[in-house]
Amino acid sequence: MRKTSFFLVISAWSTLAQQRPGTFMSHGFSGSNNIELRLAVVAKPPDANLATLMSVSGIASADSGNGASRFVIDGVHRQYFGYDISAEATSVAGQYRVTIAPLTWTPKDQGLTPVRLPKYPEPQLVNESDTIELDLLVSPDGKQRVSDYIQVGMKPEPLAATNKQQPRDYTLDDGPVNFDFDNDTSVWVDGEKYEDSYGSETKTGATVWFFYPGQGRYILSLVPHEGFSQTGAVRDNVIAFQGDAQQFEIRTMKLIVGGSHGVWNLYVLHDPTYQPQEAAQVRFATDRLENLLPKR
Repeated sequence: MRKTSFFLVISAWSTLAQQRPGTFMSHGFSGSNNIELRLAVVAKPPDANLATLMSVSGIASADSGNGASRFVIDGVHRQYFGYDISAEATSVAGQYRVTIAPLTWTPKDQGLTPVRLPKYPEPQLVNESDTIELDLLVSPDGKQRVSDYIQVGMKPEPLAATNKQQPRDYTLDDGPVNFDFDNDTSVWVDGEKYEDSYGSETKTGATVWFFYPGQGRYILSLVPHEGFSQTGAVRDNVIAFQGDAQQFEIRTMKLIVGGSHGVWNLYVLHDPTYQPQEAAQVRFATDRLENLLPKR
């Protein structure tokens, strides 16, 4: 066990996924360098009232794209505090240089007062098997504290589909559909990973849509509908279909249908007239079919 003032490397990577006593919040962030930061907010001893005190808690991307601002708003005392954190890989596999510095993020509410943490540690080398414990709040008598438990590692990459079965139509007996577009989802175009920024969102519904600049929107369904063509397939954790000029894939970390392996037909409707309200970047999301069909 390695220990320095205020910056404590205490445990293995897998333990953060387990529920620590007093854990009442968790966050995650990954930058453009594919390094992922995961943290759990822990009260010691456990105190459920602290969740009310820390009314807003989150992570905002830093301007560099490889770091983050970890912020907390204390709505009771009208204060905010936190720290900036960044990590970069070293020449040693599985080792990272982590830098924690005073918070640069500012809230929209100008009536909040900034508060510095008691200490900010010096940059330090950590391994993927290490956990950083960083105190956010400490009572005057030292008996009550709130700490971030932070782990650093490479962002997991969704795997390509390897299932070679022939696709078949989806039925209710196959189980629920899980389009879980989390931060680990990746987009591939003609076999190459799409490295530019893209966005995703989830609404109530089991129909996926995919927007690609210059081509409009593709509406994707596991069941056939009028006007849809069978030009794709769902294979285990991958949604793949033929677009207007490219082959697209959306790779996720989880199995998509029923929590089991399999291959299902994917039916596609191309709406080339669609334009998003936000910036014209690649986007994908779920919604109800009737909300997606082109207006006639």
